[in-house]
Amino acid sequence: MSVMDRHKQALFGLCRFCSNDIDMKSTIYKVKSKFGRDAKVAFCIDTSTDESCIHPPNMCTACRLKLKHWRDLKNLKKDATPIPMEVVQWNPHSDGCGICPTTVEPTKTPAEGAREAASQLGIVSWEECGATIFIKWSRGGMLIERHLVINKDSSWAVTVYGTNISSRSIFATFPATLCNAAQACSLLTEVFGRELCVGNTDFQDVIKGRSVLKGVHGEVVGIVSQVPDPTSDDVTAMCCTIRRAECELLLNASSTSSNTFSRCAACQQYRTTLFSSRTKQAKILNTDNLQSSSCRNDYLQMNNLLGQKMQSAQKERRNFAAQTKTMKEQIQSMLQKESIEIDSEQDELLKTVLSEHENEMKQEIGTNDAFNLLLDEQKKALSVKDGRQNRWHPAIIRFCIAIFQKSSSTYKLIRNSPFLKLPHPSTLKKYMHFTTPQAGINPDVLEFISNDWDIENMPDFKRNVTLIFDEMKIRSGLAYSKGTGKLIGYTDLGPISNELDNFQKRLKQQAGEETTEEPNIATQVLVLMARGIFSPMRIPVAYYPTKNANSHELYHCVWPTVKALGFLGLTVRAFVADGASWNRKFFANHALSKRPGQIIYYTKHRYLRDARMYFICDVPHLIKTTRNIFENSGWNLKSRNLHYKKQDIKWTQLLDLWKWDRGEDRTCPGFRMLNKVGEAHLYLTPSLRMRVSMAAQVLSTTVANCFALQAQLKGTHGTDSTQHFIRMFDRFFDSLNVRTKYQWIRNDKPAIKPYTDANDERFTWLLQEFLPWLDDWEQEALQTPNLTLQQKKRLCLSDQTLEGIRITVMSFVELSQELLQNPKVDYLLSDKLNQDVLEEYFSLVRGALGPNSNPTAKELGDIHLNLLVAGSNAVASTKGNCQNQKRTAAPLDATPLPKKKKTR
Repeated sequence: MSVMDRHKQALFGLCRFCSNDIDMKSTIYKVKSKFGRDAKVAFCIDTSTDESCIHPPNMCTACRLKLKHWRDLKNLKKDATPIPMEVVQWNPHSDGCGICPTTVEPTKTPAEGAREAASQLGIVSWEECGATIFIKWSRGGMLIERHLVINKDSSWAVTVYGTNISSRSIFATFPATLCNAAQACSLLTEVFGRELCVGNTDFQDVIKGRSVLKGVHGEVVGIVSQVPDPTSDDVTAMCCTIRRAECELLLNASSTSSNTFSRCAACQQYRTTLFSSRTKQAKILNTDNLQSSSCRNDYLQMNNLLGQKMQSAQKERRNFAAQTKTMKEQIQSMLQKESIEIDSEQDELLKTVLSEHENEMKQEIGTNDAFNLLLDEQKKALSVKDGRQNRWHPAIIRFCIAIFQKSSSTYKLIRNSPFLKLPHPSTLKKYMHFTTPQAGINPDVLEFISNDWDIENMPDFKRNVTLIFDEMKIRSGLAYSKGTGKLIGYTDLGPISNELDNFQKRLKQQAGEETTEEPNIATQVLVLMARGIFSPMRIPVAYYPTKNANSHELYHCVWPTVKALGFLGLTVRAFVADGASWNRKFFANHALSKRPGQIIYYTKHRYLRDARMYFICDVPHLIKTTRNIFENSGWNLKSRNLHYKKQDIKWTQLLDLWKWDRGEDRTCPGFRMLNKVGEAHLYLTPSLRMRVSMAAQVLSTTVANCFALQAQLKGTHGTDSTQHFIRMFDRFFDSLNVRTKYQWIRNDKPAIKPYTDANDERFTWLLQEFLPWLDDWEQEALQTPNLTLQQKKRLCLSDQTLEGIRITVMSFVELSQELLQNPKVDYLLSDKLNQDVLEEYFSLVRGALGPNSNPTAKELGDIHLNLLVAGSNAVASTKGNCQNQKRTAAPLDATPLPKKKKTR
C-alpha cells in the first residue's frame, strides 16, 4: 500500500468538521451525499470543493445531530444563523503528518498471508518443495475434498475432488500470479468458504456403473464421481453422484437451489434430463417384463407380474385376430366386385403379352429410377377408380409442388391433359401448408429440416455450414391470416428486438412524450439460409420482415438462428453477407478489443468452446463493386481517378481496347480476342451492373492479355498498371470461386483447382502478395503530394471495398486451413463460402409470383414453405444476377412428408 493510500485510509475514519474518530461499526454518513448543503450554511464550509487526499469524506454522529437540530430550528423559525463551532482546517499530507500511522506493518508474501488465514480457519496447510499446500478432507476423511497450491512464484491451482477448476468463472477475478497477501486470503476464502455442489446422488439406477453420460451427438453431458453419502449417518459411507459437465463444483450464493442439498444451477437443470432417462428406462423395463420370453422361467417371477403378462398376451392375440378377420373380409369383397374369370387360354396369352412388353420397356428406359417411379405411379393412379384412395410417392409430391409454386395454371394444364395423372391441388396444399408460416424460427420447420436431411446420421465433417443472410425488397402492406388471426406485414425481428421496441415506447410514455407513431410496416425481409460446406445442403431457415434493419437488430436475429441450427446438430462456422454498411458494422460489433485500423474478421463462437466464428463478405459482390469503381474512374460518374505506379487506371482505356479489338478502322477485322466482351459489358445500365458474370469477364486474364498485345503492337506501355490491376483481381476471384472438382482440368486453369492441402500456395499468395499489394496501393495514394485527403482517396479503391476484401481473405484462409486439417475432408470448394445460393432463392421467390416480382410478407411466408418442401426440384431462372448453382439429382426418398394437421 502506498503512502497516499494509507493517508486516505486514515482520513476515512475521521470527521470532516471536528476531526474526532468515527465508530466504523455504526452508520457512516457521507458529507457530500446529503449534508453538504446544510454544512455550507451552518458551518460556513463548502464541501463541494473538498479533495479526497486532503479532506475526510465522512462526518461523526455528533456533528450530524448538530446539523439536524440546526435544520429543525431553521424550519420552525426561518432563521439560518451559523452554528458557533470552530471547524478544523485540513492541510495536505507531508513528512511529519500527524494523521498517518507512524508504523508500517511488514509486507507478507501471498503464501504467508494465506497460511496465517488458514490457521485461523482451521485449514490444514504445509510447505513442500517451495510450494504452500492447503487441503480440506471430506466428511469421514475418505477423500481430499479441496486442494489449493500456491507456488513459490505466487502462481496457484485449485482442485476439487481431483478436478482442476482454476480456469472456472468463479476465479476469473484473480490474476494468474497473486500480487499480495490480501489476494491470497481472498482466494483462500473463495476456495474453502463456498459450499460444494453435491450433484445428483438420487439417480443410482440411471448411472449403472458408468463414468460419463453422453448426449445424442456423442458429447459428454454428465460426469459420474464418488462423494460422501449425504443421506447416511455413517461418515465413511460413499455413493455415486452425477454432475453436469458445466458444473462449477463450488457454489455461488445466488446459484444454490432451494433443495435440501446444495446444488448448482447446471446440475439442478440437468435433473430434468435425468428424470426423462429414468422414465425411459422404466418404460423399457415394463415392456420387457410384459412381453413373453422363452429364455426366462415364469415360475421365478411374481404372481402379479405373471397376471399382467397374461392379460397383455390375451389383448395382443385379440387385436391380431380382429385385424386378420377385417383383412380377409376386404380381400373377399374386392375379389367379388372387381375380379373377372378367364379361361386357361386367355390366362396364358395374357402372361405372354405382359412378359414381352415388360422386356421391351426395360430395354427402352434402361435403369432410370425416376422414370420407373413415374411409370409405376401412373399405373397405380390408373388402376384406382377414386383418386382420393391413391397414395402418391413423396418424390412425386415434391416434383408436383415445384411445378405448382412456379405456375399453378401450368400445373392444372398438365393435370387435366390425358397424358399424365397428377395429384389434385388440394392434396398438394396439405403438404405445402404442413405448418403455419411465421416470422423467425419455426419449430416445425426445424423438425422438417432434421428429418429431410437426416442430420442425425450425417458425418461430423458434413455438418459444417455457413449462415448466409441478406435482405430482399417486398411490397408494403397488411394481410389478415386466417390461421393465426393476426395482421401480417409489420416488422418482426424476433422477441428480443420486439421487447426492446415496446420498452422504448413505454419509456416515452412515462416521460410524457407523444407516442402517436404507428407500428412500422415492413419494406424488406431478412432471409437466413444455412449452406453446407461439404454437403449440398441449402436451407432457408428463417425470415424476418424488416425496415432497414440495423446491426443491433441483426445480432438478435442471427445468433438465435445459430443456436437453433446447433440444436439440429449443425455447426455454423462463418457468417456470409454482402458488403453493406450495416453488415460491416455488425461484424465490427463483435470486436474482442478495439484498436485503430483493426480488421475484425472473426469473433469467439458463442456456442462452441475454443472455436471461432468467421465473417465473410460475399466475393461476387466485391467483384461487382470493384468493377463499378473501375467504371467510375474517368467514365460514368467520374467519382474516381484510379492511379498506380505513376499510371492511370481508367475505363476509357477499356473502351479504346474494345474498339481496337473489333477492328472498326481496319479493312479486314479478322479474329477477336475479346469475343465475350460486348457493348453491354462496357455501356452498363443499372440492371446490367448487377450481373456477376459481366464483372468477371471484364476483370479477366483475357482482357489483360489483350491489353498486353495492344501495347506490344503499338509500342506503348501506358496500360501496365491496368493490366496488373485486372490480373490481380482475376486471380483473387478465381481463388475464392472454385465451383466444381474438375472444372480446372477442362479450363486448364490451376487457380480454380479445389483446395486439398492446408499449405496450398494460393493461401500464401492471398496473404503475402494480394493483400500487401492493396496496402502499397493505398499508401501510395495517401502519400501523393499537393492533394486533399478526399482527392487522395479517389486514387484507390474505396475504404469499404478494401475493408471487405481484407475481411474475406483473412477469414477464408484461416477457416479453410482449419477445415482441411480434418483427415476426413478430401477437398474444399471456395464457392461454398459465397451467397449465390441465397440470390438463387430470391429468384425462386420472385419467379413464383409471375409478373409481380415483389411479394408481400404473407406471400413470402407461403412461398418459403413451398420451396422448403419442393427442395432441389425447384429451379431458378437462368436470367438471374448470378450463375445458378449446379444441383445434383434429387434422391428418390420415400420418407413420408408432413401434412397439415386436421382441425376438429
